[in-house]
Amino acid sequence: MRYENITTYAVNRDFDSNYKEINSLIRENLKNNTMPVISDKTFPPDMNVITGKTRMDINKEKIALKAASIGATSTMWIYGADAAQLGLELKTKNPVEYQKAVKQNPNYNCRPVVIQNARERFSDKDMSFKSNTLSESLCIDCQCAYLLDQFTEKSVERLFTEKLLENKIPYASYMAKEILANRNEYNTGEMQAERTKHIKQNLFLNLQKSSPVFQEIVNKRNSIYKNYLPEQKIIFDCYYKHFNEQASGEKLYNFSSEEKKNVLNAFKSLLKKIDENKEVKNINGIISRTIFDAYSFSERLTHYNFSLEPIYTRDEQIQKDANRRIPAAMQQESKNKAKTVQNEQTKQKFKRPSFSMHVGEDRGL
Repeated sequence: MRYENITTYAVNRDFDSNYKEINSLIRENLKNNTMPVISDKTFPPDMNVITGKTRMDINKEKIALKAASIGATSTMWIYGADAAQLGLELKTKNPVEYQKAVKQNPNYNCRPVVIQNARERFSDKDMSFKSNTLSESLCIDCQCAYLLDQFTEKSVERLFTEKLLENKIPYASYMAKEILANRNEYNTGEMQAERTKHIKQNLFLNLQKSSPVFQEIVNKRNSIYKNYLPEQKIIFDCYYKHFNEQASGEKLYNFSSEEKKNVLNAFKSLLKKIDENKEVKNINGIISRTIFDAYSFSERLTHYNFSLEPIYTRDEQIQKDANRRIPAAMQQESKNKAKTVQNEQTKQKFKRPSFSMHVGEDRGL
């Protein structure tokens, strides 16, 4: 058995390494018919069990692909460095548990995924070309991460007990409190319930043909499609709907057997193109960039009025606008007058009819 020891930091990684790892996981899932994007079972968004946060980049799909490939029961994950600090043990340390896991899923393994702090952005020179840039957070480009399902049951149970709170190491004690709260949130979604409600409403309203932003949404999708291959359009369409379902916590779309087959064939076709055109620059990232486009598009769909910013209600929009700084010249002229102008502008800007949900109204996208 391999990977008996927890790996913390990855070395000798570049952007292509990130893309190749995702492509490899896609190949595994295609081979074993476990592609999560067309699965009837939809996990909640991935969660770092210590911070309670989800990834906002392509790494989120890497985690989902890993979970699907080994038959994990959740997408809760932890960095290798934190796992080692907390005393977690990989199942390879326990032959009985490891063999049991392999018996349940022959593809089970304890290999980590590499979380590369990547951000997609448009190049200043060519807006149609996308590139990955590494963040400088903590001066760490790559860290290894594991799903909780890759650790022994005993060591994981220890994470979720009050005993760890008594740990003499302050670091471990602090993380234990966060872990307990985050696991509960992953399983129940209690803290995000109000936001999830607004997300559902925004998705419904934004996608109505009568919505004031519907044409903007259509234009945005068409601009994304403009430079796509036919296979990318199929994958994009499937993924943005998948991410909509994750954000809303509900099954919103029903894919026919034929549609699912088309998605699988699109993946296979793109992987074949990658294999046959290795000399083409950035070819390895074609699938990853398509998935990220779908995620970014879905994020905006969950926002109030298809906003670029994470705003989920009309009140949030009004408050954000009111908090914007008044031009310096206006402030110098008269603070009181500036406040009045701002208030009047705000009132006029947001003096619009509110929208209610109408069951049975024609749906858009």
